[in-house]
Amino acid sequence: MLPRGTRTDRRRRAVEDHHRPFGPRSRTTRFGAGGDGKAGAAQPVAGPDCATFSGADGLTTDGDGNLIIALNRQNKIVRLTNGGTVDVVADGSAVDFPASLDWNGTTLVTTNFAFANASAGKPASPGLLGIRASR
Repeated sequence: MLPRGTRTDRRRRAVEDHHRPFGPRSRTTRFGAGGDGKAGAAQPVAGPDCATFSGADGLTTDGDGNLIIALNRQNKIVRLTNGGTVDVVADGSAVDFPASLDWNGTTLVTTNFAFANASAGKPASPGLLGIRASR
């Protein structure tokens, strides 16, 4: 079992999310997998200046190996492409403190933890959110 914030992609590379909400040294790192199953060398993917990724929680990879990251404190989901570009996948009222993510090839599923709104006494929308891919 992988630690929280870790995901393997289709090439069996592990990606670990080290973002902390207020950490100036937070980063996301990709580790190659050797033939013996041991982790390879660490390859920085994002950071250490991660204002863009503040509140990063869950992550997954899409079919192209891009990272999809839930930014719960920002109420949005972003794609970090292999080329380093950041695209917003979802934000707005439908996304409420997103946490866990999974990609099945056609749909991105995320949990709406709704923590920030519920804690502040605001209307909250906990539950599951499915986002269909458009290509």
